[in-house]
Amino acid sequence: MKKLSCCIILLFSMCSFAFAQSKSFGPGKINLGVEAADVIGSYSDTYTAGFGFSVKYEVPVNQNLYGTISLGYLGISTKSDSVANRAYRSSYGFLPDKVGLKYCYKGHFFGEVQLGIVFPAGEGSDKPSVHESIVETTFIYSLGVGYTMPHGIEAGLRFESWDEGVAFNQLALRLAYRF
Repeated sequence: MKKLSCCIILLFSMCSFAFAQSKSFGPGKINLGVEAADVIGSYSDTYTAGFGFSVKYEVPVNQNLYGTISLGYLGISTKSDSVANRAYRSSYGFLPDKVGLKYCYKGHFFGEVQLGIVFPAGEGSDKPSVHESIVETTFIYSLGVGYTMPHGIEAGLRFESWDEGVAFNQLALRLAYRF
């Protein structure tokens, strides 16, 4: 509960700072994207690919720095042997909500860090699971790099970790349109 409270306070602090700074550097940008993720680490024996979408709002803090607010949905599939042998559901849905900072270099390349909370999209499964922590609300952080192409198309790659007991890690690719 302490992690959740600290994360919520951090989210509101960063949002208010970003919105207060944005008045000097113009309007923010909306960014709509699709995502594909690959589970790595200790959960990769049970879970496989994830697919989803997200909406990100970028608020300029200065010429090269943006505050970001991101909301999305991610569905993660369970490997077929886990469904049959361990009676897991075939997929799980999540709602990752994050805030962060995005630094742009030479107008096109960027690096980004985000913190937030991930919520389960549905009720917990009544089927047995060794990995019950991934179906609970938990802390999330991500580090990413990317490139913004002409006409607002953006591609990014990020490492993401959901930290509740044993970390649930993934590599994700995001393709988006920024306007």
